[in-house]
This record gives sequence, C-alpha cells and structure tokens, in this order.
Amino acid sequence: MHTRTNTTSLGLAAHFRIKTATSNPFSTHQMCSYFYKPIVDAQDEPTGYFRCQCNVVRKQAPKTGYSNIFDHVLKRQPDFVGTMMASSTNTATLSFVDQKSQTVFSWMEWITSCNLPFSWCEDPTVSKYTNLDRISTDTLLKYAGLVVRDLDIDIGLAIPSKFVIMFDGWTFQSEQYLAGFAVFEHDGQADKVVLAFAPLIDDEAPQPAMSSS
Repeated sequence: MHTRTNTTSLGLAAHFRIKTATSNPFSTHQMCSYFYKPIVDAQDEPTGYFRCQCNVVRKQAPKTGYSNIFDHVLKRQPDFVGTMMASSTNTATLSFVDQKSQTVFSWMEWITSCNLPFSWCEDPTVSKYTNLDRISTDTLLKYAGLVVRDLDIDIGLAIPSKFVIMFDGWTFQSEQYLAGFAVFEHDGQADKVVLAFAPLIDDEAPQPAMSSS
C-alpha cells in the first residue's frame, strides 16, 4: 500500500478540482508574472517597468500592487484564464509561478513521493546531482505545513455531507501504519481522500527493501 504517495496525489487532485471550479483560479501576481517580464537596468536591477507579451511597456505605479498593469491584460487578453490553463497543461514548468515556489514544490514532491527523509534537501551529496536550489529542512517543513492547511480546507469543501470512513493498515517490522479515508460518490463514481495517516515514518528507521523474488 503506497499510502504516502496516495496522500499527496489525492490531496492535490482535490485541491485542483476546487481551484478550477472558480472562474479565475489565479492570483493577480501569477497573471502578471505570466504575461509580463520585468525590465532591468545594466546592473540587473529592477526599473519598475514591465514588458507585456504584446511588447507594450507598462510602469508599476507605487502602492498599487499589480492592479494598474493588470488592467492592460484585461483589455488585450480577455480569455487570459483559458490561455494560462492551456499553458499549464502543455508545459512541465509553469512560467507564471515564481522560481522559489517551483523549487519548494519540487523538493516537496520528490521527498514525499519517494518516501525520503525531510533532511534529504540538505544532503550535500544530493546537491551534487540535482539542479534544484538548496533549501533547509525548516523551510521545507514550513511550506509543507502551509500546504497541509490549504488542503485541509479544500478537502473539507470537496467532501459532501454524506460520506463513509474507511481505514486501511499495514505493518512493517515493529511499526504499524494506519490511514483514514473519506469515501463518497463524485460524478457517479466512488472517490476518496486521505484524512489522516499515522505514524510519520522516522528518518532513522530502516525502509522496506524491494523483494527480488
């Protein structure tokens, strides 16, 4: 039973369903990052000007956030949501997601899907063989906690008023694992999300070996 992988994939699937159900699942920052590129000076310092994909240059007004430059997107790209959604399905890297967010998510996905210790992102040997920027374990756990908080909200919205609680367990050596699922009907089919999983795997504990038989 690959419980940890299921936890991640099911949680992200529920998160995606909720977000795409709205008319605009993207923040203003994401939208402007997708359609605009910042203009820098000779020293690579930001100038406050941004160049749109249509080559129009706009200046970000002080204390207005992205509202004044986003007005141009609304006028020139009325189907901006469809454009960005198509981009997200055709490319492995989302151009409107900032580099830090991509780095944190990549470490989080790698570690959780491969059942690795949280300290993996600080291992100097790992850093030699990956192009990902290094982050600390504290940073990883901080953002993992924020993701869990968001997913808790989204899963709560996705689960209907009537659902079934299902438990699934597994034993490895002296450790026992137990996961709790909410099972419910969605679009005429049975669907499920992980509600709880205990205990967390100790980083120092031996991991199950692949059988050669």
